[in-house]
Amino acid sequence: MSTTDHEAIRRLIAHQAQLRDDNQVDEWAANWAPDATFAAGGKQIEGRAAIRASVGEADASRGWQGLHLLGQPVIDLAGDGATASTDFVKIVARADGSIAIAGVFRYRDELIRESGRWVFARREVEPKHRAP
Repeated sequence: MSTTDHEAIRRLIAHQAQLRDDNQVDEWAANWAPDATFAAGGKQIEGRAAIRASVGEADASRGWQGLHLLGQPVIDLAGDGATASTDFVKIVARADGSIAIAGVFRYRDELIRESGRWVFARREVEPKHRAP
Protein backbone atom coordinates (compact mmCIF):
# COMPACT_ATOMS: atom_id res chain seq x y z
CA MET A 1 0.00 0.00 0.00
CA SER A 2 1.41 3.38 -0.97
CA THR A 3 1.12 6.49 1.14
CA THR A 4 0.03 9.68 -0.55
CA ASP A 5 2.14 12.80 -0.18
CA HIS A 6 -0.63 14.44 1.87
CA GLU A 7 -0.73 11.49 4.26
CA ALA A 8 3.08 11.33 4.49
CA ILE A 9 3.23 15.03 5.41
CA ARG A 10 0.35 14.75 7.88
CA ARG A 11 2.11 11.81 9.52
CA LEU A 12 5.44 13.67 9.64
CA ILE A 13 3.82 16.66 11.38
CA ALA A 14 2.07 14.42 13.93
CA HIS A 15 5.13 12.24 14.52
CA GLN A 16 7.35 15.29 14.93
CA ALA A 17 5.14 16.51 17.80
CA GLN A 18 5.26 13.10 19.50
CA LEU A 19 9.03 12.87 19.13
CA ARG A 20 9.40 16.30 20.73
CA ASP A 21 6.96 15.50 23.52
CA ASP A 22 8.82 12.24 24.25
CA ASN A 23 12.19 14.05 24.23
CA GLN A 24 13.51 11.93 21.33
CA VAL A 25 15.57 14.87 20.14
CA ASP A 26 17.93 13.05 17.76
CA GLU A 27 15.03 11.46 15.87
CA TRP A 28 13.20 14.82 15.91
CA ALA A 29 16.27 16.60 14.48
CA ALA A 30 16.64 14.00 11.71
CA ASN A 31 13.35 15.26 10.19
CA TRP A 32 14.91 18.63 9.29
CA ALA A 33 16.76 19.38 6.06
CA PRO A 34 20.48 20.07 6.63
CA ASP A 35 19.99 23.78 5.85
CA ALA A 36 16.57 24.12 7.51
CA THR A 37 15.37 27.17 9.44
CA PHE A 38 13.41 27.11 12.70
CA ALA A 39 11.80 30.39 13.81
CA ALA A 40 10.17 30.60 17.24
CA GLY A 41 10.05 32.99 20.15
CA GLY A 42 11.67 35.81 18.20
CA LYS A 43 14.70 33.67 17.31
CA GLN A 44 15.66 32.19 13.96
CA ILE A 45 17.96 29.17 13.98
CA GLU A 46 19.70 28.04 10.79
CA GLY A 47 20.77 24.48 10.04
CA ARG A 48 19.83 21.05 11.38
CA ALA A 49 22.81 20.88 13.76
CA ALA A 50 22.03 24.29 15.28
CA ILE A 51 18.33 23.42 15.58
CA ARG A 52 19.24 20.18 17.37
CA ALA A 53 21.66 21.99 19.68
CA SER A 54 19.10 24.68 20.59
CA VAL A 55 16.52 22.10 21.63
CA GLY A 56 19.07 20.28 23.76
CA GLU A 57 20.01 23.52 25.50
CA ALA A 58 16.36 24.35 26.21
CA ASP A 59 15.71 20.89 27.63
CA ALA A 60 18.80 21.00 29.84
CA SER A 61 17.79 24.38 31.28
CA ARG A 62 14.16 23.58 32.13
CA GLY A 63 13.48 19.92 31.47
CA TRP A 64 10.87 19.00 28.93
CA GLN A 65 7.43 18.07 30.17
CA GLY A 66 4.69 18.92 27.76
CA LEU A 67 2.36 17.90 25.00
CA HIS A 68 1.56 19.37 21.60
CA LEU A 69 -2.12 18.79 20.82
CA LEU A 70 -2.44 19.27 17.05
CA GLY A 71 -5.34 20.23 14.83
CA GLN A 72 -5.61 18.97 11.24
CA PRO A 73 -2.93 20.42 8.95
CA VAL A 74 -3.83 22.33 5.80
CA ILE A 75 -1.36 21.04 3.19
CA ASP A 76 -0.61 22.44 -0.27
CA LEU A 77 1.65 20.46 -2.60
CA ALA A 78 3.87 21.83 -5.35
CA GLY A 79 6.01 19.06 -6.89
CA ASP A 80 8.78 18.17 -4.44
CA GLY A 81 7.82 21.01 -2.12
CA ALA A 82 4.85 21.69 0.12
CA THR A 83 3.50 24.09 2.68
CA ALA A 84 1.45 23.18 5.73
CA SER A 85 -0.34 25.17 8.38
CA THR A 86 -1.23 23.40 11.64
CA ASP A 87 -2.84 24.88 14.74
CA PHE A 88 -1.82 23.44 18.09
CA VAL A 89 -2.29 23.82 21.82
CA LYS A 90 0.76 23.45 24.02
CA ILE A 91 0.06 21.79 27.35
CA VAL A 92 2.75 21.86 30.04
CA ALA A 93 3.31 20.14 33.36
CA ARG A 94 3.76 22.42 36.36
CA ALA A 95 6.19 21.76 39.19
CA ASP A 96 3.28 20.81 41.46
CA GLY A 97 2.22 18.06 39.03
CA SER A 98 -0.78 19.89 37.60
CA ILE A 99 -1.09 20.73 33.93
CA ALA A 100 -1.75 24.04 32.21
CA ILE A 101 -2.30 25.36 28.72
CA ALA A 102 0.73 27.41 27.76
CA GLY A 103 -0.91 28.83 24.66
CA VAL A 104 -2.38 28.32 21.21
CA PHE A 105 -0.02 28.45 18.25
CA ARG A 106 0.19 27.80 14.53
CA TYR A 107 2.99 25.98 12.74
CA ARG A 108 3.76 27.43 9.32
CA ASP A 109 5.84 24.78 7.59
CA GLU A 110 7.74 24.57 4.33
CA LEU A 111 8.64 21.00 3.44
CA ILE A 112 10.78 19.39 0.77
CA ARG A 113 11.17 15.87 -0.51
CA GLU A 114 14.71 14.75 0.26
CA SER A 115 15.96 11.26 -0.66
CA GLY A 116 12.38 10.10 -1.17
CA ARG A 117 10.95 11.39 2.13
CA TRP A 118 9.46 14.66 3.34
CA VAL A 119 11.48 16.84 5.74
CA PHE A 120 11.11 20.32 7.18
CA ALA A 121 12.89 23.08 5.25
CA ARG A 122 11.43 25.82 7.45
CA ARG A 123 9.15 25.87 10.45
CA GLU A 124 7.80 29.02 12.00
CA VAL A 125 5.86 28.97 15.26
CA GLU A 126 3.25 31.72 15.23
CA PRO A 127 1.67 32.53 18.61
CA LYS A 128 -2.11 32.95 18.43
CA HIS A 129 -3.00 33.20 22.15
CA ARG A 130 -0.74 32.89 25.16
CA ALA A 131 -1.90 31.89 28.61
CA PRO A 132 -1.85 34.72 31.17
